[in-house]
Amino acid sequence: MTGAARAYLAWRRWNTAAGRALAAVHTGVWLGLLDRADLHAVDQHEYGRRRVYHSDAHNLRGLFDWEERVLAEYFPRGGTLLVTGAGGGREVVALSERGYRVLGFECNRELVTVGRALLDRLDRRGAALCETPRDLAPTVDGSADGVIVGWGSYMLIPDRERRVAFLRGLRDPLVPDAPLLMSFFTREPREWRARLVAAAARVTRRGRRVELGDDLAPNFVHRFTGPEIESELRDGGFRPVVYRAEGSGPYDSGFAVGLAV
Repeated sequence: MTGAARAYLAWRRWNTAAGRALAAVHTGVWLGLLDRADLHAVDQHEYGRRRVYHSDAHNLRGLFDWEERVLAEYFPRGGTLLVTGAGGGREVVALSERGYRVLGFECNRELVTVGRALLDRLDRRGAALCETPRDLAPTVDGSADGVIVGWGSYMLIPDRERRVAFLRGLRDPLVPDAPLLMSFFTREPREWRARLVAAAARVTRRGRRVELGDDLAPNFVHRFTGPEIESELRDGGFRPVVYRAEGSGPYDSGFAVGLAV
């Protein structure tokens, strides 16, 4: 290889790394500048823009393969299930098809309207979709036999204390040993990008504490390690039994199951 070729390849690697570092700093600066109301406004905008969640193609696609496996292994074959972050009703529809009584909860009013219209169209009388305040566990009359925290919605809650309070609220109506399924983006414990984002955020923050793992994608998300998820489940009143990560890239995902204690 020629000297010029080696120099070009070295510059290309440096340029890629520098671009990633600059993007991380940019994310951290904005995480520090955006307060909770700002983060919620960005989230509302993004989920209004992502029309896939409004479509029958998505909401009638059924459960993902990994959701099917968890349902078969850890959930009862019947009873009442709660679905939070229910969006336009994908999980609610799929679970009602299996004979469950399903109570869905969603904070985005437009998605609630979409989901209710879908349930009415399908005549699913054993299923309901209710609007609920964001970042809070819904108030439920009676007991429930399990809960699914809708795809990725747990990571949209800023701050560990709020996430744990959310889990405690979900624990209250559950019967003992009832399962909870949640999903999220993952990260490696020593990931340099997360540390750079957090360091940049500390410089510009306006009061809200930015945690290691907080990110913008482009709305707020928190990327979890396995020990973080297990710790939050325990503090929220659940015994962790499953943690599965599908990688450590910027948009890799994972899921976890806890049993109500």
